[in-house]
Amino acid sequence: IGEIKDKEFILKERINTPGLFRYFKGSSNAYFYKNMYWFLVHYTTDDWKDGRLWRQYKHSFVILDTKYQPIAYTDPFTFENELVEYSLGIKIKDNKI
Repeated sequence: IGEIKDKEFILKERINTPGLFRYFKGSSNAYFYKNMYWFLVHYTTDDWKDGRLWRQYKHSFVILDTKYQPIAYTDPFTFENELVEYSLGIKIKDNKI
């Protein structure tokens, strides 16, 4: 966590996260629900199969508290077991994502 001052990033606080987090990339905006920030993130895995590179997208939900400390995250999953899957956001209503 930090701020930009005179075009320079000033680090104010570093938060330790699980090792898997280093692979996460964007997907959704933060969704504030029950006083927590919920995100849908993704990462890719590459595998050589039949002489060509296959990239598969895997997703996880990540939940942070209001101080951006990790509270929980899911095991990686796919939506339809397709190689390339995208998601642009999440919405939570009636305890359903």
